[in-house]
Amino acid sequence: MAKVIPSGQSLGASVEGLDLSRPLSGEEFEFALNALAEHGVLRYPRQELSALQLKDFSARWGELEINVANMYQEPGVPEVMILSNIVENGKPIGLADAGQSWHTDMSYSKTIAFCNVLYGIRIPHRNGEPLGNNPGYSMRINELPQKESDAVLEFLFEHQTQPKFRFAARWQVGDVLMWDNLRTIHNAVADYSPDEPRLIKRCQVMATRFFQERS
Repeated sequence: MAKVIPSGQSLGASVEGLDLSRPLSGEEFEFALNALAEHGVLRYPRQELSALQLKDFSARWGELEINVANMYQEPGVPEVMILSNIVENGKPIGLADAGQSWHTDMSYSKTIAFCNVLYGIRIPHRNGEPLGNNPGYSMRINELPQKESDAVLEFLFEHQTQPKFRFAARWQVGDVLMWDNLRTIHNAVADYSPDEPRLIKRCQVMATRFFQERS
């Protein structure tokens, strides 16, 4: 039976007892949806997924983005993007820049992202500790004079990155990590070197679906 284990912080929880390699029942999806709504960031440990299974799970949440750069996509499954610092035959197999600096995805687009789903396949470790654990895209508030806009944005950037509002994910192989992109910001920490392999596959769910408000 599925259960949620809160992180004890302002964000984050682990979801135990759901096998994401098979289609979720309506009841299981409602459970996961409520958990995401309550905790903002979810970790599903010990998953074994193919790229197609990762896509199918992610598609339950809404329409999936296909990156316009048309690079670093899973062969035959363009909705799955590869994030990696691994180089094979002189060519990178994935996008090495995992998104440093605090941001929300697609905030500059007409349709923004609803949630991100990442599957950890190879996680770099050093001294037994996992590496690569999670402002600048907003440049101006158009309705305000530049000076006032700068002051408001500076306040907001400082406020939202306070330690009490943060959740640091400690990756393990087989983790599926997802977060609500509408009410969180994220930052990938590049604390690993090129000889410490990292391989993560990602789907990005666009905000094209409406969910009923639940009490």
